[in-house]
Amino acid sequence: SLGVMLKTKDKDLKQIAMAATIPAFLVGITEPAIYGVNLKYKKPMYGVMAGGFVGGIVAGILGAKAYEMGYSNILALPIFGKTVLAAVAGIIVTIVVAAVVTYLLGIDTSKEDAKLTVTEPVRQVVPDDAILAIADGELVPLEKVNDEVFAQKLMGDGIAFKPTSDF
Repeated sequence: SLGVMLKTKDKDLKQIAMAATIPAFLVGITEPAIYGVNLKYKKPMYGVMAGGFVGGIVAGILGAKAYEMGYSNILALPIFGKTVLAAVAGIIVTIVVAAVVTYLLGIDTSKEDAKLTVTEPVRQVVPDDAILAIADGELVPLEKVNDEVFAQKLMGDGIAFKPTSDF
C-alpha cells in the first residue's frame, strides 16, 4: 500500500493507501492493506510477494531468529534478541522492495473505474426453531460410504450425505 500511495495521483486512493500503510507498519494490522488496496488492484500484491521473498532471504542470510512467539509489528522486535538487527534489515528490505515493485508495476484501476454492482443476498424467512440444511442432498447409509473406516463404523455410528447442489 506504500507503493500505491507513492504511485497514484488519485487523491482518494492515496488517502486510502496511506490509511492502510500506517497500521500495517506500526501495529501489524494488515487487513486494510491486503483487502482494501493490494488485492483490490491486484498488481500491488505482486509487490508484497516480492518484498516478502527478498526480505525473508535477507533476514535468513543475516541469521534473524525469533526467540519468543510474538505479534508481527515493530513493537515485537525484542523477540529477536541478539539478532534484532538482522530482523530490522529484513523488514526494511521487505518494505522497500514491496514499494518499489508496486511502484514499477503500477496500479490496475481499469476495473475499478467501472462502478461495481452489488448483488442482493438471497433472503428467506424461516421460523427461529427451523432446522436448515446448508445444501441439498440425499441421506446415504454409512455402510455404503466409499471409505472403509466409516463404512465399517470404526469411528462409531453415523450418517452420510451425498450433496446434489452447492447450496
